[in-house]
Amino acid sequence: MEDNYKEMIKNIELVNIYLSKLNCIRTSDHKKLLQGINVNFNHNFELGELRGDNFDCKASFNVKGVKEDIEILEINAEFIATYHLENASNIDKELIDKFVKINLPLNVWPYGRELISSMTVRMGLPPLILSTYKIV
Repeated sequence: MEDNYKEMIKNIELVNIYLSKLNCIRTSDHKKLLQGINVNFNHNFELGELRGDNFDCKASFNVKGVKEDIEILEINAEFIATYHLENASNIDKELIDKFVKINLPLNVWPYGRELISSMTVRMGLPPLILSTYKIV
């Protein structure tokens, strides 16, 4: 399987990454913002639609800032990454699932990091910097 995966990686090309959804909410209670918040961050990567030699993947990022059970800020973002792979519909789904688990995050993570950092600044908050994505 490892050789098949390497061969698939050689033949795959990123066609496009775009922001498909974005929702941001921030409290107007400045006192709550000054007290500090607990930040919860979640992400999800999944295979979308297979279309001939192309397939889509979805990357979701969710940030919530909470203080005393009150939501101070929330950012929900979804990116779609489109890839081209000759005969994608004939590739073993296990290989594509492995790609979604390993390579998709590496391709999309920088977009999510930048969006979250810039959106927190645009919301009048210090930039929230996500750490690098590591596969171990």
